[in-house]
Amino acid sequence: MVEFVFLGDSLTYGFPYGPTASWVNLSAEKLGVSFLNLGVCGDTLEDMKERFKRERILGNTLVLLGGTNDIYVNRPTSEILQDAREIITVAKERNFSAIVLASPLPVLEEEWADERLKILGRKYREIAGELGVKYLDFYEPFKKLLKNNPGVLIDGLHPSREGYRFMAQIFLSFLGIENDF
Repeated sequence: MVEFVFLGDSLTYGFPYGPTASWVNLSAEKLGVSFLNLGVCGDTLEDMKERFKRERILGNTLVLLGGTNDIYVNRPTSEILQDAREIITVAKERNFSAIVLASPLPVLEEEWADERLKILGRKYREIAGELGVKYLDFYEPFKKLLKNNPGVLIDGLHPSREGYRFMAQIFLSFLGIENDF
């Protein structure tokens, strides 16, 4: 069984560089732990839910990061939240010892999408509290970084290599691990 299972979309996968440049890989290397990067470009939370159920994946800690693609295909927030709840429920049934629900990143240019992502992050925080899982906020630290460094998103949506290093720093700090990239 692996230590960490990271379930997500292109932001988990490491697009456009590939998994070796992802925040997932950077974090796992720093921690020296076994991990699965289950990031699939274009996945919605519904896709992740079906994949997670079907593949019967086991691990100690699940980190779920999704919602951006859902927003861009205009899925209702209620459906996104229901999918997140179902993934968390399945993870609990599979005895994951820790579950982390992470907020999506902010986006540049499309204000409507950024506003929905901000709201989705707040809703994730509420769900995490209700379901007794941990909440990881990527949105606010990234939003602050973007004010002076818009280059951390290469296309207004996906992180640059620097952006992925910043995500790894956020995650490792969340775990209480000293880090410097």
